[in-house]
Amino acid sequence: MGHAKSQRNAAAKHAAQGQLDLFAVQSLERRSSAPKGQRMTMPVKEALHRYGIGRTKLYELLGTGALKASKLGAKTLIDVECADTFFGGLPSFRGRSR
Repeated sequence: MGHAKSQRNAAAKHAAQGQLDLFAVQSLERRSSAPKGQRMTMPVKEALHRYGIGRTKLYELLGTGALKASKLGAKTLIDVECADTFFGGLPSFRGRSR
């Protein structure tokens, strides 16, 4: 039984490494177009604070395709350029005129 468990652990580790390798390649491809020092992604928690929205609304926007994100294991990373463009394009609030 211990042998089967170690095989599953090895398979999981291999799969995780594959995700990291894929993320590294995608990051390098994206990084070449970004100015030095500028981040391409941000964690969900940072996006919530940066744009002043709730977690439910953020995942709703991801689900509709209005925002883009990548996965690194269990972590969701929001595409900064896409989010800045989306939130920057929202109409300004105009109060009721009396």
